[in-house]
Amino acid sequence: MSDELEFFDQLLKHWRDGSEYASQSLERKLEEGEVAQRIRQKLIKRPVGRPKKFGKGVFTARRVIVYDYLEARGESRKSIKRAVMAEIMGWSPDQAREFDRTYDPSSDRWRRRLKWMRGRGWQGISEARIDRAYARVLETINGNK
Repeated sequence: MSDELEFFDQLLKHWRDGSEYASQSLERKLEEGEVAQRIRQKLIKRPVGRPKKFGKGVFTARRVIVYDYLEARGESRKSIKRAVMAEIMGWSPDQAREFDRTYDPSSDRWRRRLKWMRGRGWQGISEARIDRAYARVLETINGNK
C-alpha cells in the first residue's frame, strides 16, 4: 500500500470516529462512503503526485532560470547547461536530453510563464544552488571526482 493510500485510510478512520459522522443520516453516510471509495480507487490506480502539466511548467521555468544564469556566467555549451539542469532536478542525462527535445528551451512561451509565476510569488532556484550544481558538473567532467 502506498503512503498516500495509507494516509487516506487514516483520515477516513479519524473521520468515522468523529462525532459529526455519527450524527449523520444513513443516506449521507452512504453518499460520503461512495465518494471516499472513488477517491480510494483513484489512489490505487494512479498514486498521488504532481500533475504532469503543472510539473512540466515548473521544470521548464527552472530550466529558463538555469540556462539564463549560466549564459550570464559565460557558459555557452548546451551539454553543460543540460547536465546542470539534470544535476539540480536529480535526472539522468537521458531524461534531461528528452526534456529539451520535448519542451523547446528557446521558446518565448516559457519566459512568459516564468514571468507569470514570479508575479504570483514563486521564487524559482537560487543562484547558489545553480553554482553548486555547476561546480559538481565541472568536477565530474574534468575528472576531479
